Amino acid sequence: MHRANLLIALLAISRVLFAQAPVYSAEGVVNSASWEPGNLAPYTFATIFGEHLADETRSRTEADPDTPGLGAVSVRLNGIEAMVFYISPEQVNFLVPIGWAAQTVKMRLSNRGISGPEVVLQLGEYAPALFQLDAGHVVAQRWPWYSVATPESPARPGDIVILYATGLGNFKDFVDDKAPPRAPLEIAARRQLRVLLDSIPVEDSSILYAGAVDQHWGLYQINLLVPEDVPDNPTIQLAIGDYISTPGVRLPLRRE
Repeated sequence: MHRANLLIALLAISRVLFAQAPVYSAEGVVNSASWEPGNLAPYTFATIFGEHLADETRSRTEADPDTPGLGAVSVRLNGIEAMVFYISPEQVNFLVPIGWAAQTVKMRLSNRGISGPEVVLQLGEYAPALFQLDAGHVVAQRWPWYSVATPESPARPGDIVILYATGLGNFKDFVDDKAPPRAPLEIAARRQLRVLLDSIPVEDSSILYAGAVDQHWGLYQINLLVPEDVPDNPTIQLAIGDYISTPGVRLPLRRE
């Protein structure tokens, strides 16, 4: 064997021999929008925090193959590979497969074929959570400009705002979690969905759309017509049945 090729082979063997196994726990697996441990459901973005989870830091791109794993990292739930979207030594983001019932599942992460511990996760039927602009405000884009509402440039009563969420369950038609949705599609539980502003449900007619984001894996959007009588900077939550999103998050809004 050529000396250079031999050196490369020896380096590859040494990386395997001295690689450290991934370290994580069930408490370190959280909802990617709310950061709540255990707040998971089918088609929910989840984040694993730990150590030695990956040897590189990067996100999935269009250049990556359509296989569920990313780089040398794979995540399995009950033996089924989940789509992985971001990897780093301390954090991995993946999408819980769609179509499952509320149940207990066993999760294991592997990096370069070296497996971490098998941990038990409890999936609910839903895990509603709104993606946040910062620690206190949701991401809300003002339609039709798609400008982001902030405390300095808030939305107004009568605006249509687009909210982004995870954990809202199945859709009215088939969605493959191994490919992004190709068109807008309403959630199956549309009539059960409530948007709460300062803990008060808005009129159902104010929810103009709740469903998939075209061409984006695992992401839901809610188009909300902001009522005229809402006070400044209300808290905002999503609820489906007994499942409700994290309290204390606000919609940047000012009446005047």
